[in-house]
Amino acid sequence: MPVRDEKYMQDQRQRIIEAAFRCISKLGFQKTSVRTICNEAKLAVGTLYIHFKDKTEILSAMTMMAYGEPMDEMVFASWQDFCNFLQSSSDIRTDPAMLQFFLTDLNLAAEAQDNKELAAVLAENDRKIFSWVKTHLAQFVDQGEIALPLGLDVTARSLRYLMSGIGIHQLFDHEMDAEAFTETLSVLIVTKKNVGVSATKKSATSAN
Repeated sequence: MPVRDEKYMQDQRQRIIEAAFRCISKLGFQKTSVRTICNEAKLAVGTLYIHFKDKTEILSAMTMMAYGEPMDEMVFASWQDFCNFLQSSSDIRTDPAMLQFFLTDLNLAAEAQDNKELAAVLAENDRKIFSWVKTHLAQFVDQGEIALPLGLDVTARSLRYLMSGIGIHQLFDHEMDAEAFTETLSVLIVTKKNVGVSATKKSATSAN
């Protein structure tokens, strides 16, 4: 069997995820089989099992994607970068792909009410996203950019709900512009705007 390079394997994995998304969007989780996904991706079933052990693992990977990039591999240099990402990735009005993803997410949540297996997968995915948000919040606290009056856990969970809430607002054509988004965040998070200035002054004083 020929050796495949990393990019080839990543592209193949992404192809499976995108095919699964299209199938689940049209058929729902229960009616989407591994073979259905393979037919959609135009890949052999054996190829799928190189990357995923079953369709629930594909769903987990699908949930942790944003703009075709694994969320757990994303790097944000600053709190502002993170805010910009949260707002842009939730804009379902201007991005048809995000709208479809959001609607699929809602349909899966509805289907999970009668499907214990799916409910367990979605609960685990929610835990992963919560952990992802929490990790980044901790990063920005450690960098001295923000403070969390309500504590890390409560703020991370609230921000996770906010990410879903923006989509719901937009689904019904309610405005959630940059100013409103920032105002909502300010209830949860205190931004230390003078941290950079203070650090610069301290360095200059030390140098003298």
